[in-house]
Amino acid sequence: MSRSIHRNRSRKQAESLDWDFEDVEAILNKREIKKEVLKKRKAPPLVPQESVPADAIPIIVQETDPFAYYPVSKEDIFFACSLLPDGVIAGLAEINLRPGVEYIEESIRLKGGDVSDLGRDPFLGRYGEELVEGVFIPAIRGYYHLDSNTVHVFSFAKDPEQALDIREEIICAVRMLETLIHEIGHHVDWMRRYGKDRWRMGDGEKAEAFTHDFTREWVGGALRECIEFMVSRRQDEKESNRGLD
Repeated sequence: MSRSIHRNRSRKQAESLDWDFEDVEAILNKREIKKEVLKKRKAPPLVPQESVPADAIPIIVQETDPFAYYPVSKEDIFFACSLLPDGVIAGLAEINLRPGVEYIEESIRLKGGDVSDLGRDPFLGRYGEELVEGVFIPAIRGYYHLDSNTVHVFSFAKDPEQALDIREEIICAVRMLETLIHEIGHHVDWMRRYGKDRWRMGDGEKAEAFTHDFTREWVGGALRECIEFMVSRRQDEKESNRGLD
């Protein structure tokens, strides 16, 4: 399976909605990987994939916990996936949402990840950072399981009694969608590229470089439209709820 520790930016950077992925520039600047990225951009998909409607992918919420916070709805996920290129979600069996406490702990132990600069959130006890006031994101935010072709995205954590304004909700939603698209990038790499005269999935650094590039392209081409959709939907919901008072 593919997994990585996603280094989280500071709250100030997150709140500015500055999604420039400065944390991966060191990887993308390597000559070999840059050559492979350029080759990928020039080449057509190596394995043609059928077009699949975004809402055909099952979304499963597991291991519910009162402190688990999912800032995106199924509608948000379907809309974000609908903005991906045709065919990239073909073969994806499931999107799984859960806190992932044990998985995160075990992965950090096995990988020897440096968490010296991270604390544990006060709700689920996972290593991570505070994204906006009272909302904590884990050090590992998701992974792609190769054998089952499933994407796993881990919840954020907050007090269920804490209310967020729309701006804070969108900041959190964008960060979770960023993780979702990143893990779908691993699926694309696995389904289209593996064994087809390209890098092998076993090379973690190169696989991560591909998925970061894939996510960056989505951010550059679709993020604004996705934010507009989420803001509009949340404003409509608040107006509807206000009408019931």
